[in-house]
Amino acid sequence: MYKILYFITKSNWGGTQKYVYDLATSEALLSQFEVKIYAGISGNSNILFEKIEGFNYKQINISNIENNNLNKIETKKLNLHNDFNIFKSIKNLFEFYKILKDEKPDVIHVNSSKISVMMTLVARVYNMVAAVGGHHRKNGKHFIKIIFTGHGWPHSEIHRSLLWRLFTQLSMIMTVTLSHQTIFVSRATRDALFANKFLNKVFKKYLDQKSVIIHNGVNQSNKITLPKLRETIDSPHYGKINLVSIGDYHPNKGHDTVIKYMNSLDNMNYHIIGNGEWRAHLENMISQHNLHDRVHLVHIPENAAHVLSRYDIYLQPSRKEGFSIAIPEALNAGLPVIARDVGGARELIQPLPPLAPSQGKDLNATPTQSKVALTLYNDDYELIQILKNFKRESLVNYHEWIDDRFSVEHMVEETVKLYK
Repeated sequence: MYKILYFITKSNWGGTQKYVYDLATSEALLSQFEVKIYAGISGNSNILFEKIEGFNYKQINISNIENNNLNKIETKKLNLHNDFNIFKSIKNLFEFYKILKDEKPDVIHVNSSKISVMMTLVARVYNMVAAVGGHHRKNGKHFIKIIFTGHGWPHSEIHRSLLWRLFTQLSMIMTVTLSHQTIFVSRATRDALFANKFLNKVFKKYLDQKSVIIHNGVNQSNKITLPKLRETIDSPHYGKINLVSIGDYHPNKGHDTVIKYMNSLDNMNYHIIGNGEWRAHLENMISQHNLHDRVHLVHIPENAAHVLSRYDIYLQPSRKEGFSIAIPEALNAGLPVIARDVGGARELIQPLPPLAPSQGKDLNATPTQSKVALTLYNDDYELIQILKNFKRESLVNYHEWIDDRFSVEHMVEETVKLYK
């Protein structure tokens, strides 16, 4: 049986962690592969490990009742520091090499910038040693296939210095080069890697040959409808238009760009579902603007997508994104979406192609891909104008959103093809 090791820098809960969780817990994977997840410890917030442990417990119960043969997922904690320290990083490299030597996986799938750079380098060294006679299995030499998923790029963080951004861009290009296959979660993510014209000219043609675009997926059949906050009489949000965002409390997510304009928006509340290092900064902003009754930092629930239907509009104000899984989750919950035009936002909704004349009687049929409300904006002022002009009567129940390109099943199917 094939063995896959997933590597991720942090074990908190965000889009990258959900991506790893959705892949690792899929029936298509667990019925064929032995799976282990290695992740760095994230203080007291190790939700990824907790969710995997809960999934394993559920599978044990199912197995007792239905004789389910899915494999159990193992988790391993890494002492990986997020800060850049050359001595700690060298120590980590030796630790990673030992993991590969002991585990002898068939595939490693790396996610997150820091650990991906290190693991692809270590795995290539491992394969070089194997080529000259090391790392044998009973049936011959052992080599590792390296899969890397680019969720977003550190060099897109505009608050960083130019030198730091150039260094991280080269590091990411090296990671793609060392990997056997790279998954980009959006076209925009792929294009952003080669934003520099010189790098684009030198590397892009070669790297395009070993890369594929596979969008993040959501469970489109898992729809939960809850009473709207604006319709709940005993709620302090009754009668208001309730905006919601999901994302880490981090500069990249741009929550501050909405908070600073909230006093200019009538009859609107803003709910931010997440956690992270920037919580104190956002709390200070809320205090400075006297917004305690209108801006709410909501601790991320076990599945944030399940509560989206309580709100009215989904906002995605991110300064940097690869492909936001929260947008299709919001569309799946029936919410109109207003998103900054970064990352893969504009790839979510594409115009429906005209029906071919040969379809005859089906010309007036309802298309399977429904039109949905997705409004893109570029700057903060433009967002505020969109919200100011938003009419309460526009808050209708949006129809079904179905698009197989963004389903978990499609994401898993296309990714499993790369493992074999």
